[in-house]
This record gives sequence, C-alpha cells and structure tokens, in this order.
Amino acid sequence: MFKELEEFKRVSSQIDARITELANEIVKKESDHHQALATYKNMMVDDSNGTKTYSITELNEVKMRVNELASEIEVAKERLEIVKNGKPGKLEAIINDVKVGWEREVAELSADIQNVFSAAREQRAKLTLEIQKANQKYLKAKRLLSSLNEAERAIGGSQANITKRLGVPERPFIEENIGSFPAVWKITDKGVLPSEDELERAYKTGEIPRWIEHYKQFGELLTDDELVGIGEESSKTKGFFNRIMPNR
Repeated sequence: MFKELEEFKRVSSQIDARITELANEIVKKESDHHQALATYKNMMVDDSNGTKTYSITELNEVKMRVNELASEIEVAKERLEIVKNGKPGKLEAIINDVKVGWEREVAELSADIQNVFSAAREQRAKLTLEIQKANQKYLKAKRLLSSLNEAERAIGGSQANITKRLGVPERPFIEENIGSFPAVWKITDKGVLPSEDELERAYKTGEIPRWIEHYKQFGELLTDDELVGIGEESSKTKGFFNRIMPNR
C-alpha cells in the first residue's frame, strides 16, 4: 500500500471511529432516557396511588432530566448526521492525492513489466536464430530428395511414384495434429512455441504448464505424457517400498 492510500484509509478510519463513538453515545443516552422516563412514570404512579409521596421539586427534577436527555439525543443525532454526510467530502478532498500515488506506483510496475516483455522478446529472437540453425540441414535434405528423385526417374519412375517424403520436418514443430480426420492442429507441450493461453495464464494468474514447472525445478525438458509416466513409476516405487518397509 502506498503512502497516499494509507493516508486516505487513515482519514476514513478516523471518521468511522468518530461515527461509532457518536452512535454509541446515542445508544447510551437513549438507554438513560428510557430509564429516566420509566423512573418518572413510576414516581407519578406511586405518588398518585399514595404508595409513596414525592414533592413537586423531586418530580420536576426527574422530568427535567428526561427532557434534558431527549434534547441531548436530538443534538447527538444531528451531530452524527453531519459527520456521516461530511465523510464523502473529506475523502473527496484527498482522492486526487491517492490517484497521483497510484499513477506513480503503476508507472513503476509498468516499467518492470516492459523489461520482462523486452527480455521475452529477446528470447523470441534467440528462438528464431536457433531454428535458423536447422536451415542448412533442411536445404541439404531437399537436395538429397532431389538427387533421389533424379535417380528414380533414371530407372523409369513416374512422377506419381517417385519419393515425396522429405525425410525431415517440413516446417518447425509449432503445432501438433491432435485429431485424426479431419486433422486438428494445435499448439501443445511438444512444440517450440507457447500458446496464447499459456502466456496469458503465466502473466495474469502465475500458472504455468506442468512440464514447464518441471523444467523450472529440475532443468529437464519433458512432455506432459513423459511426466505422467514418471508419476506412475514414482507411485509404483513408493508402493513397493511401503510394502517391504511399512514402518518407514
């Protein structure tokens, strides 16, 4: 929390405390008023029944106290209403300071995030350069296929029958076919690019795929399927040791 927001909350809490104080004061005075009124009524009944006799002065003192408390309650309620109604104005007077503080804080965060994005973009450049290293291998594979096709035609092979398969990936492994028919191509854990959803989750929720979490911890690149296999083997091993060494 930044200092301007702390001040805003301090002022708000201070006003709330005052409101609570005044509200409690009203409750106390209303209780006192109720008791004083009950006392006055009982005194009048006892006096009229002859159970007990009170002087006019005694009765008047209690009645004056009842009226005094009623007046105090009215004033206290007016004071409470003024404090409640004045709260928004007092907070509005400092909200601009809060916005200035917020702008300062998010500007710093934004700069840090831009640095992260710049670093990620650098990784993108490195990724493309890494893929580029396969270019000569790819071109050599094409030349080899061309030589094979030339040999196949030399023995009378038709265009329809000569080898079409390049023998190496036709393109970088970006998407995986996860369907059968029709083909469904999707970015998965086996490809060289992250999916948009993968990046969104990492940025907004901090979630990363299991295989990336494994790489983060152990520096080992595996697929989700391979991690499932490791998990199963780990469970089997643990079960075996639990059977032969149940007390450990």
